[in-house]
Amino acid sequence: MDGSFSLETLQPISRIEVNAIGKAPAIKRINKKGDTRIQLKDLRYWNSKAGWRYYLAAQCALISKDSKDIPLGLMFGMTKDRWGFYVRGLFSGMPNYDIAFKSDDNYSYSSTEPDPIYAATKYKTGFWQASTGAMFRPVGPWYIYLGSGFMGRRITFTSGNTDYMNYDRSSGGMAFEIGSIVNLKYISLNLGMTILQGFEMFGNGKNDETFGTIHFGIGYMF
Repeated sequence: MDGSFSLETLQPISRIEVNAIGKAPAIKRINKKGDTRIQLKDLRYWNSKAGWRYYLAAQCALISKDSKDIPLGLMFGMTKDRWGFYVRGLFSGMPNYDIAFKSDDNYSYSSTEPDPIYAATKYKTGFWQASTGAMFRPVGPWYIYLGSGFMGRRITFTSGNTDYMNYDRSSGGMAFEIGSIVNLKYISLNLGMTILQGFEMFGNGKNDETFGTIHFGIGYMF
């Protein structure tokens, strides 16, 4: 729409919204009598209303340099205009063990039976996470997500014929995460960080263990 127009109503109005093809919607508050000027901007990706959007992405996480596993998973989200929600999960398998080894336990070893953590011959690591939260679209193709959930990490080692869980370095507990999504038309990239405040859960975590992970992914927003 280009030009002037008149509008008559039976009841007083305080706000008007103008829509035109190829232009971003404009909302104007009416607080005086007489003519009101409304300027319409060209409709671009940055100022368009997104409506309902659905997000599905493959996920991966970086745990630590000594992790032997690569957690993989999925993230699914739904948004309408600016607000929405998401769910996200990661898993790499959790290694089995026979005994939970604690560094403060009073073990009795002879010269032929050394401390098992020093005689370890093989290490295994495992990780899982499930979280959900809110998504917010501040502008255009940029989304921010903030959520919480649960996360677990297990490290085991083999000494002799016995598999031990390293109780001091394994953890499970409530996790909090924050991240960002950039949507390039239909292809989306996300990057975020998850922090775990550990506590003993299911008998396989150290009470005060706290650690963080970096997660990232690539997906499709439609």
